[in-house]
Parts: sequence; structure tokens; C-alpha cells
Amino acid sequence: MFSSCSNDDKDNGSNNNGGTPSTGVYKVKTANITYDLVENGILTRTETVMWDDYGKLYRIGDAETASIVDEKAGKGWSLDHREKTYIEYSATFYEMALAGRNAFKYKDNPNMPGYQKLPNRTIAGKECTVYSTAVEGITKVHGSWNEIPFLKEETGVLVVGEHSITLNETYTATSYSETVPANSFKVPSDYTLRPQ
Repeated sequence: MFSSCSNDDKDNGSNNNGGTPSTGVYKVKTANITYDLVENGILTRTETVMWDDYGKLYRIGDAETASIVDEKAGKGWSLDHREKTYIEYSATFYEMALAGRNAFKYKDNPNMPGYQKLPNRTIAGKECTVYSTAVEGITKVHGSWNEIPFLKEETGVLVVGEHSITLNETYTATSYSETVPANSFKVPSDYTLRPQ
């Protein structure tokens, strides 16, 4: 549901200039983005995605849980904020977390089914490229800036066999900054390792 945003708002001196290093995931060195998920008109979750070093350090989470990937160390953790516990990812879960991080990008692709370019939108202070696609009764609207998702809307009725699911979801960036809190990519010292 995210769409691409144009790269028109260059900020000389910003860590967003210069493109992605050959080993990085993102074009932006450091980002901290808050998103709201609204389902059927009701805010169901607020989520934060942040990274540093072009994605080599990555975190996604909400008020209850978080997932951290430290590609430099080759490790990842799942945090439970309610219990103040964590687990260290096995090799399989670490690879799954990396795949999730790598998929958190949008590129404008006119070859997608039902593609339609829409007017740009300013979302969380960024001028985003917006497009829609339509497949099997579901319309998706994506908005992005520098391949970073800022908007994802899904509406329509998905028919699976004899069943149908009505979708009306919006995932929208509500804030964006180029700084992350200290120790965002570390397990808090007061969290306890949970046996697996």
C-alpha cells in the first residue's frame, strides 16, 4: 500500500543525499518513521520503523513488541516490552527478519496490473510519488519517497473460493526524521533472555 515519493526535496547536508552504498538496503542512511494502521476507519496500531547505516541496523515495532536486526553482527532479536524479555533469533528467523527488512521498499512499476499514476501527495513532510494497482477486486494505492513506503491503502473485496473478505486498510506515515534514539538497535539492559 506504499507508493513512491519523488526525490525532489533534496536537503544538502542531509544524510539522505548520495544514494545507497553498494552494500546498503536503503538510499537514506538513517530514518525513523512512525505509521498508523487504520482498519475500517479505526486506528488499530501505531508502528515505528527505523534504521541506520543504510539498513544494516533495522528495527520495527509497536508498543508491545519489536524486532531488531543487526546485520553487522549477523544477529537479531525479538523484544517483548510487556514482559521485558527477549529472544535471540535462530539462523532461520534472522534470515526471515532480513527478508522482511529487504521487502520494506516500493518502486514505481508501470508494468503492474491495473497500474495508474496518481497525483503526488505530501505525506509526513515528504513529496511522495503515488500510484495505484488493481488485481482481482482489490485496489492498492502506494506512496513512497526514495523507495521508502509512506502510504499503503487496500480496498475492495477479495474472493477466496466461496468466501469473501472485505478490505479497507490504510497504513500511513505520520512522522519522519533522520535521527534515531540512542541504543535503538540493542536489547535494553533490563530485559531478560527468554528460554526458547
